[in-house]
Amino acid sequence: MTGHQLRRYCRRIRSLLRTVRDPVRSGAVREPTQHEMAPQLPLIFYRPYVSTGPRKPTQHEMAPPAPAKSGGPLGFLTQPNPDINYDVIVAAYVVCCGLCAILYAAERFVFSSIRDGTDFIAENRESLKGLYIIFTPFLPCLLWAAAVRRRSGRSSAGDGAKEKGE
Repeated sequence: MTGHQLRRYCRRIRSLLRTVRDPVRSGAVREPTQHEMAPQLPLIFYRPYVSTGPRKPTQHEMAPPAPAKSGGPLGFLTQPNPDINYDVIVAAYVVCCGLCAILYAAERFVFSSIRDGTDFIAENRESLKGLYIIFTPFLPCLLWAAAVRRRSGRSSAGDGAKEKGE
């Protein structure tokens, strides 16, 4: 590297360091104007015009009020979705809860009363021990699905009555 190239390289590094230390003074960034420093409100807060006469109601104001959602802050958990068939969901949960009850009864009553020394029964007793626990979460799910299904039945019956009345 020649002396001239080295000086040019050093000047470039110094100018970059000045830019990093004080970008405004070096000219890399300009000072914001007072207008730019003023807080900017989103456009939704600005009124497009000011009217002194009566105004027409907007489409949103003319729409009927939305039905009040009951159930408090967690009411959305039991709001039925019209696209979901809750009968199928309840049926699946009933099958799983029935399986849980069968496995519990088998462990508790059938295999506990049989004290036969055969290896087959002893092996099955050990393999079924605690298997019902896997299916216990379906019980609260069944209660939730039944509550939503009941609401779904009410809302669809109410909608059908409204359609027949029209």
